[in-house]
Amino acid sequence: MTLHPDKTRVVNDREDGFDFLGFHHRRVRVRGCQSESRGVLRWPSRKACHRFREQVRQLVGPPGRLRREWGQRCRRLRAYLGGWSDYFQHGQSTRCFAKLERFVSERVARNLTRSQPTGKRRQRRHWWEYHDWLQHEQVLPRLTARRHDRPGRYRGRGKVRWRAV
Repeated sequence: MTLHPDKTRVVNDREDGFDFLGFHHRRVRVRGCQSESRGVLRWPSRKACHRFREQVRQLVGPPGRLRREWGQRCRRLRAYLGGWSDYFQHGQSTRCFAKLERFVSERVARNLTRSQPTGKRRQRRHWWEYHDWLQHEQVLPRLTARRHDRPGRYRGRGKVRWRAV
């Protein structure tokens, strides 16, 4: 086995940090304390966030199609958001999740606004109205809330009756 010269380097994790498996790992100071944190903190890397934005753009699609294919696009987007947040939930991802959640909601709202029907009787809406609707109706899953929505692991013996067939 040989090491790749472009991908291998020695890094001071207090200054630069490093990217590994989609996370950016770095030792940072804890707020309010003079001492350094005991471990290395991690959050989604810039490259992972860039890929996330590109994938959301592809899933939402061009402005004319979102309204016609709303159900299918929304299901795919929910599945992608769920999988992405499940993978990146480990670590200190809350700040990054909030930015990406805002991006997704704004992207979908702007796309819905651009794909409004044209005609005399149309009711023209601004993108922030769709943004508020998406937030109020909870059409899209929230990345920051997914961590707290899951039930905890079951501990103890299960009360299950079964018999061999």
